[in-house]
Amino acid sequence: MNHAVMKNLCGLILSGIFMLFSAGVQAGFQEGMKAYMGGNFSLALKEFKAQAEKGSAAAQFWLGWLYHEGDGVPRDETAAMTWYTKAAQQGHVEAISAIAEMYDKGYGVTQDYAQAAMWYRKAAAKGSALAQYRLGVMYGFGLGVAKDEQQAMSWYLNAAQLGNADAQFRLGNIYRIGKGVAQDYKTAVSWYFQAVQLGSVEAQRELAEMYRKKLGGEELYQEVESWYRRLAEHEKQVAEEQARTEAEARGVEPHKTEEQTKSAVTEERKMLPKVLLKLETDPTVVGSPPPSH
Repeated sequence: MNHAVMKNLCGLILSGIFMLFSAGVQAGFQEGMKAYMGGNFSLALKEFKAQAEKGSAAAQFWLGWLYHEGDGVPRDETAAMTWYTKAAQQGHVEAISAIAEMYDKGYGVTQDYAQAAMWYRKAAAKGSALAQYRLGVMYGFGLGVAKDEQQAMSWYLNAAQLGNADAQFRLGNIYRIGKGVAQDYKTAVSWYFQAVQLGSVEAQRELAEMYRKKLGGEELYQEVESWYRRLAEHEKQVAEEQARTEAEARGVEPHKTEEQTKSAVTEERKMLPKVLLKLETDPTVVGSPPPSH
């Protein structure tokens, strides 16, 4: 057997061994995640630790998370940092971001904003929306870096475009107040509404206040109302579908589905601003414009 053939055969054998090893690690990690999602933290700890010791970056990160949260094991920030670091050394973006947060908040280490910014930047470069948002905060407040509103705005925009609700909410504030940019209620509403769709309660409150005061004028007021009505309709459809699915699973009679739907819709609509709920029940009620000075 010549050298080239032998080399190829060894490569195939090693690839096969690696695939078997990887499959075993993946299976163990999935068992750990299943246990974690089911609230069985002791089993999750066992599975994650076994796979982490075999070199799984994902398992190393989750093992660090268990130590950080104290789930299934006494809380140990030092152990959390150890496992986060092992995962980060393999390029695990969530672990890199977690290390940044450890330095940012002073969990298990001396609080160090410069170190936090450095690690957030590494995670941000790998596409972490959370890290991009936090880096924006660092620049916005001059934490560990020179204060730079333009840099802050740039990172907020990057994070917001990746779907980070906190960044979207902050952009809404920036445009509503006119901090470093021309005051623009329409743009503020746009960012607030995107954050609302991702579950931001803070953005919902700000939108409700803008709606109540008719900030931005009658045209924008009508637009906000229209958006909220569409959101309410969407939530209604989701609730109805959920109710139908539950009814089918339980073999419930169709008329009971209606009751479930009504209850689900009621719960969903508690999320909407009270002013809109009042408007829906009494169309003559409108928000008062801000007093003129």
